[in-house]
Amino acid sequence: MDNPDLRWELITRYISGECSEDERRQVEEWMEADASNKEMVTLLQKAWEGSPDKPADAWDVDSAWLRYNIRYGKDFENDQETREQPDEMNYIREIGASRRRRSNILRWGSVLAATAMICIAFLFGYQPEETESAEPTELTREIVANHGQRIHLRLSDGTKVILNSGSRITTPNTFSDSTRNIRLEGEAFFDVATDSSRPFLIQAAHSVTEVLGTKFSVKAYSVDEEVQVVVQEGRVALWGRTGDDRFPGKEITRNQMGVIPQGKSPVVNEVKDMEKYLGWTEGKLVFSGDPLSQIETKLERWYDIRLDIDTGLGHADHRLTATFSDEQSLPEVLEAIALSLDLKYKKGKSGGTYIIYE
Repeated sequence: MDNPDLRWELITRYISGECSEDERRQVEEWMEADASNKEMVTLLQKAWEGSPDKPADAWDVDSAWLRYNIRYGKDFENDQETREQPDEMNYIREIGASRRRRSNILRWGSVLAATAMICIAFLFGYQPEETESAEPTELTREIVANHGQRIHLRLSDGTKVILNSGSRITTPNTFSDSTRNIRLEGEAFFDVATDSSRPFLIQAAHSVTEVLGTKFSVKAYSVDEEVQVVVQEGRVALWGRTGDDRFPGKEITRNQMGVIPQGKSPVVNEVKDMEKYLGWTEGKLVFSGDPLSQIETKLERWYDIRLDIDTGLGHADHRLTATFSDEQSLPEVLEAIALSLDLKYKKGKSGGTYIIYE
């Protein structure tokens, strides 16, 4: 990341949790290359995780920097000045113990602070105060992972989310005091922050998943006939619904999967191969006896391509078991699939189109 503009753009997305897998890897390699780089990102993370005392009425650089000074009790431009601060404010002073690291912090401090505060303002949607006659509204944001993307993000309660290709979630900028409610279309993995006083609810297609703190995935693409929930740790409650009608739910625990056909209650099964369902969160494209129709859908989302399969091929007659990683190129993957299934592939006439045939 030699380009300063690119560096700050990537770091901002990394801190907000809205970077792709490749971008996350770039930032972490940059952090590991120099301890001072890691410390700078840590400062940003602390600023992002904190919240201003009240909504900002003007989020320009000067006011952002002032708020940062107030919150962390330190002005980088007045490093020699000693101030009495509570123990929780001593983070920056501890980092300043090394002269070399302090010089880097001094050089980048104001940029970090301003970037952090602007990032907070953008993510949490702070707006100028409205007049008393204005109707109160719940501020929400929508995060979209296009085909060919996977996005890591962190919600306002600390919950971590990995959003798979072709997916989107809608979430309040700040959760209420009684519940944490989001909407999902597509597939996402959740590492939910534990909060027994505020259940975490995911509304996806014809289902609702409720959890207090666990790790699990929800798959509910609009083209899917079923909603699928896979629990890696902890437990969730899962039930189906149609409009206002709610169907009896079931509890799903570690290494189990719940499947809800539309208009029915969930069916729960044990999961023997967790990687089949969660490998995508680690940059792996996993096929386990998948027919051509599922191969087609996964590849199109994963690589943002269009895959045309010869209509003469029997989709159910060609099933693939294989695992591919992000490090493998699309031609390598297509070549391996073609060889495994005794088929051929070629690039189509229009850009981004590939054809599989006998």
